[in-house]
Amino acid sequence: MLRAAETALLTIGSLCMAVFAGAELRAWRFARSEDARLRPLLQQADVLPTGRARAAALPGRAFGRLEFPARGYSALVAEGVDDDTLRLAVGHLPGTAFPGEGGNVALAGHRDSFFRVLKDVGTDEEVRFRTPDGVYSYRIESRSVLEPSRVDVVEPRSDAPLLTLVTCYPFGYIGSAPLRYVVRARQQQPYSR
Repeated sequence: MLRAAETALLTIGSLCMAVFAGAELRAWRFARSEDARLRPLLQQADVLPTGRARAAALPGRAFGRLEFPARGYSALVAEGVDDDTLRLAVGHLPGTAFPGEGGNVALAGHRDSFFRVLKDVGTDEEVRFRTPDGVYSYRIESRSVLEPSRVDVVEPRSDAPLLTLVTCYPFGYIGSAPLRYVVRARQQQPYSR
């Protein structure tokens, strides 16, 4: 009986490791291929016409890179916030603004992967968003913990251009976290192309 239980647990453990390794491999391959495809577009931002970020924002494709310079951290940004996209990159919430358009640029990410960095960011810290249209610099103004029903934080805004980063909270919670952690940053002028 013990030997059967041991074999069953080893099999289950091996299957879990295989699933995890497969997911990590898929994310690594996505990052590698999308980074190679995106790098020339980001380097040529000063000579290309604007509006290319919106045109490049196709489901399952990266169109930008979010950077936290003080932390030496960056992550690809892809269009969409479905489970498949959020396993591979930070997701841009469809229907929200793109950098350079004004309004509210809303991004979502998992707290235990791409947005783990949010638990340590501070007020007045810089966040950069590189797109084929240029490099947009934002300064963090606020961090808050909200109920998931508070969707007003990602709604369009007519004031100064904003960047809203949303992830689940608490960071160390096991399972589906009950709250949302929201980081709000305001675009700095000027941005560089």
